[in-house]
Amino acid sequence: KKPPLLKNLSFIQGLGRRRSEVFRGSPRVRKQEPAPLPSKHTKKWWLAGSWMGIFYLRLLKQVVSIVSKFSRPLASRLHRRLRDQTALFYHLPPVQSYEKPVFRRVQVTMRDGATQLHATLATPGGPEKPRPTVLVRTPYGSKGQDPVAMLYLERGFNYMIQDTRGRFDSSGDFFPIQDERQDGHDTVGWIRGQPWSDGRVGVHG
Repeated sequence: KKPPLLKNLSFIQGLGRRRSEVFRGSPRVRKQEPAPLPSKHTKKWWLAGSWMGIFYLRLLKQVVSIVSKFSRPLASRLHRRLRDQTALFYHLPPVQSYEKPVFRRVQVTMRDGATQLHATLATPGGPEKPRPTVLVRTPYGSKGQDPVAMLYLERGFNYMIQDTRGRFDSSGDFFPIQDERQDGHDTVGWIRGQPWSDGRVGVHG
């Protein structure tokens, strides 16, 4: 028999039944998605996302650092291998460009004609050609090399990080979020009109 306090609770749906039975058929309960399969170019299963892969990459990085003091060509070949193995570890597409990327400072004029937003543009090494571009807009400074940029540059993307209005080298007054929509729109339009852009622009960050 139910205790006195639970006699009036018998009308509650699902009381005494399993959770799976109560929520069976509910639109809120969805079947768990299966884990994504590794990239097709992943041939070394022990390297992809494992502690052995972390140890291997750190060891290879140290070897590259030591060998570079004695033989630049050999260090370059080992560095290429390190980049390939890093792509395997993070399930990334294969590296397409091993050339040293080109970094330069650019200015983008906003629709008011007076505000200049400064940015660092990085393009993959080798002959310049139209490529898709990844845009990052930040109030924290655009100078220096972003480690995330290399992941895009190695795979054939341009990478552009821009100081928002009123921050660092960019002119204008800084008001958080107020001008980001129109400034971002103007920047994307400027990128699409450049010879190194193929018109495709993605936003990161």
